Amino acid sequence: ITSTTGTYEERHCSESMKNKLRMISIDCWGTILIDQAAWSEEIYTFVCDEVGKHTSHIDDRVFKSAWEAENNLFVASLQQDHVTPHNTERVRRIAHSLGLGLSEFELGRIGASIDEVVARLPPQVRSGASEFLHDVHRRGLCVSVVSNTGWLSGEAVRATLRNLSLGPTIDHMVFSDVVGCAKPCRRIFEVALAACGCSSADCAHIGDTFATDIKGAASVGIHGIYLCPLDRSPGVESPCFVDFESIAAYLDRIFEVKSSAERLGRS
Repeated sequence: ITSTTGTYEERHCSESMKNKLRMISIDCWGTILIDQAAWSEEIYTFVCDEVGKHTSHIDDRVFKSAWEAENNLFVASLQQDHVTPHNTERVRRIAHSLGLGLSEFELGRIGASIDEVVARLPPQVRSGASEFLHDVHRRGLCVSVVSNTGWLSGEAVRATLRNLSLGPTIDHMVFSDVVGCAKPCRRIFEVALAACGCSSADCAHIGDTFATDIKGAASVGIHGIYLCPLDRSPGVESPCFVDFESIAAYLDRIFEVKSSAERLGRS
C-alpha cells in the first residue's frame, strides 16, 4: 500500500526502469528488527553496578547525571559528526566523568556483557522482513545491512541477525561503530556499495528513518524507500510504504531485477 507516492512513481518509473536492480541496502533497527524496551533499563543498571565496583562514592543521582551527559554527547556526535562510538568507548566516557580510569580489559569485559543483553532478550523481526530478505536473496540480489549502532555493538547486531536465521540472506553487514561513520554520512553507504561491487544507480536502500536512511541514501544517488509502518508521510517526494509486501511490489514495477546468473557474470 503506497501512502503518498502515486505521482512520484508515475514521474520516475520510466527513468528507473533503465537500471537493473543489483543490490538492496537495508537498515536494521526499526526496519528489520524491533528492539526491546527493556534493554535500556538492563544496560543502565548493569553499567551502574559495574562502575560502582570501582568506587564507593557514587550514588544514583551522580551516576544518572554522568549517564545522561554521555547520552547527550552520543546524540550530538551522531547528529553533528555522524559518528557512533563502540560501547566500550561510551563506558569509558561515563567512567572518566566520574573520575575513574578503567583498564582496557575491564572496558572490553563490560562491553561484551552489554552485548549479551540482546541474546537474553532477543528482538522481534518486523513482519514481512524475513520473507522479503529471503526472496531478494533467492533472486540473486546482493543484500547489505547498513546500520547505525548505539549501546549494542555491530558485532552483537551481526550475531543477532545470524541467530534469527537471517544471516544466510545477507551478503554484507556495515555498522557505524566499525567503519567509523554513521548514517546519513555518505561514506557508510559507499562502503556498502563497494562491498557488493555495485553502483548507486543499481541499488535501493530501505529504512524507517527519513533523515538518516532516505536523505543519506540520496546523498550518494541511491534510490531511497521509506518504510513508515504507521503510514506517516515525510511530507516530501519519496516512495513511502507501510509494509514489505508493498515494497516488493514497488521494486518489481520500478526496476528490472537482475538475475543471479547475470550478477555472477554468466550467460
